[in-house]
Amino acid sequence: LGAAAVFGVVLAVFRIVSLGSMLAALTTIALVCGLQQPLPYRLLVIAGGLYVIVRHRANIQRLLAGTEPRV
Repeated sequence: LGAAAVFGVVLAVFRIVSLGSMLAALTTIALVCGLQQPLPYRLLVIAGGLYVIVRHRANIQRLLAGTEPRV
C-alpha cells in the first residue's frame, strides 16, 4: 500500500508514470528492509525493485534530458 500511495502521489504531482514506477519500487525496497521481513522475502523484493529500475534505463535518460512524456 505504501508503494501504491507513492506511485499515486508522484503520478498526480508530476504526471510521469515511469517516475512513479521507479519511486514505488524504491519505496517497496525501503519498506521491506525497514519492517524486518524474513530474508528470502527481502531478497525477492530487492531483486524485483532493482529489476524495475534496470528496465527503466531509457526512461531515466529521458527524465534527465527532460524529454520523458507525461500522461
